[in-house]
Amino acid sequence: MQTGCIPCLVKNIPCDPRNPQCKRVMSDDWNINFRPQKDEHPSLDHPTPESLSLTAYRPDMKWRRNWRERHSLNFFVNFSAPQMAGFFDSSFWQRMVIQNSFHEPAILHAVTAIGALHEAIMQRAFAEEKRKAQALAFALDQCNKAISQLTGGRRAAGYMTVSDTRLALITCVLFTCFEAMQGRCDSAVNHALQGRRLLQATARPEALAISGSELDDIEQMRPLVERLEVQATALLDKGKRPEVDALDRVSPLPPIEFVFSLDHAHNALHLALNSIMRFMQGFQPISPKDQISLIMAEKYMRYSPWFQQWEAAFTSYLADNKHWMTNMDFKRAMVLKANHLVGTMLASVDQSAGPVAYDPYEAEFKAIVDLSREVLATFSCPPLPTLNGGSTGTPYLSFSLWVTDPL
Repeated sequence: MQTGCIPCLVKNIPCDPRNPQCKRVMSDDWNINFRPQKDEHPSLDHPTPESLSLTAYRPDMKWRRNWRERHSLNFFVNFSAPQMAGFFDSSFWQRMVIQNSFHEPAILHAVTAIGALHEAIMQRAFAEEKRKAQALAFALDQCNKAISQLTGGRRAAGYMTVSDTRLALITCVLFTCFEAMQGRCDSAVNHALQGRRLLQATARPEALAISGSELDDIEQMRPLVERLEVQATALLDKGKRPEVDALDRVSPLPPIEFVFSLDHAHNALHLALNSIMRFMQGFQPISPKDQISLIMAEKYMRYSPWFQQWEAAFTSYLADNKHWMTNMDFKRAMVLKANHLVGTMLASVDQSAGPVAYDPYEAEFKAIVDLSREVLATFSCPPLPTLNGGSTGTPYLSFSLWVTDPL
């Protein structure tokens, strides 16, 4: 197939053999090493939502011609991303990561590494040792390539298509999950804590050149990064935990007068659980009793009314919409109720009681177990998912460190 001259096509000028930059070729490879000049496409130096659209810029397609990389990328899109999102829609896993990977090789290599590692984990009981070693080596190689893209290559030459702040946060979450999937909690914790520091830096927009669209994306990532940081901090000894900013720890809870959808209920509950778990991590059992009593009273007065209001709004939503809800919707509602029970216990428990603090909540724990059993009984996890078969939607993975997720 005659492709003509790609540089001339990009410049929208006719091919001319007398032009030293004109390279007429006969090839099926449309990827010619052509880099537009800065004055030709200023949108690449100052990216906008339009310049980052899927039709405005084409990534290096030659990279995708490696069948193993393409297969792992497809595995991530079809299995890893939906399963990391869990029972609810996730703009991060199902839109933001995939969309930005189209423009940024570092993200593309990182998600390919996760897809390869996820598939290797699922095949662990079936594959021979040599194949398992090759799969793990490929995943690590992709992770190293992602790191190389962040520290050198086009970025060292000043050629960027995704803003540094957004790129750093996305890759921070991806590296956290990649390390946690291997059971390397120390490395995962470090990445998660770094994500929190990046969020704190974005709280000062006057010090950083952050566009409105970028700030929106960062705010969408905030609950996810905060949950990772909360769970990472829970894995650390109290002596190693970073200092907690009191103002940040008591950030305003989302309004919940009405529930408009299950996803809305989930997002609000997610923010509240992040807040209360972060609040509880600042508790010191060796503090004076009077101070402990004040902290427990503050926690109860701040969070308990919110969880009661959420339950009332959620109950009203179910009463109005139960006739149109599918079986999957009812399962998602059970997941929400289990999470709500966790939040209710956290809001009212007196941590100063020590090991017996949760003894009065035996009924709540039993309800959580019953809800979990009912939800998980519906899903039969196939031993080995394939790209040819239909996805069951079962969340094999979690975007967290598997510490505080009720299911």
